[in-house]
Amino acid sequence: MKWTALLCGLLLLGLAGCGVPGAGAEPAQNSGVANTSGPGQTATLEPMQGKEAPDFQLPTVSGDGDVRLRDLLGKEVLVINTWASWCGPCIDEMPVLVQASQRYKGQVRFVGVNMTVEDSPADAKRFVDEHHIPYLTLLDPKGRFLEDYHIVGTPTTFILRPDGTIVGVILGPATADSLDKWIRQALSQA
Repeated sequence: MKWTALLCGLLLLGLAGCGVPGAGAEPAQNSGVANTSGPGQTATLEPMQGKEAPDFQLPTVSGDGDVRLRDLLGKEVLVINTWASWCGPCIDEMPVLVQASQRYKGQVRFVGVNMTVEDSPADAKRFVDEHHIPYLTLLDPKGRFLEDYHIVGTPTTFILRPDGTIVGVILGPATADSLDKWIRQALSQA
């Protein structure tokens, strides 16, 4: 049953490009959740915002072993960005993420998660190298992160407080403004 839902989701992704705008979020007038109709729009994924992020254990793209969420928590705000090497909006947003990772160095930790269930480790590694991604990148070869975090399209970015609470979610490509908004909110709650 889980895989049927995953396959249906992937089919929708293929039909809509890299993601399904607005999927997984309610319209603002119904719940106070931001509309996600355009690039970089912010949203909350109910019931994730305000909840503890699901733990994960994923291999690094560099092959240096596995990393768990709990290994990344504690001192800094955490930004987790999901992407695929073939995704145009993922490519478009990467300079924003790289610049933000440099701008917030020492306050915010950035982590990329390649949707390897839709991609390949070799393509993920090539993407990291081509885009000079300076931060930790993980692989999701079994689709566990995709499932546990209710990913409906790539890119999707999660902003967490140091204790692992999800502060906000950006569906679609992050802009400097949308990223700064959620990071500032997470830093004020840290």
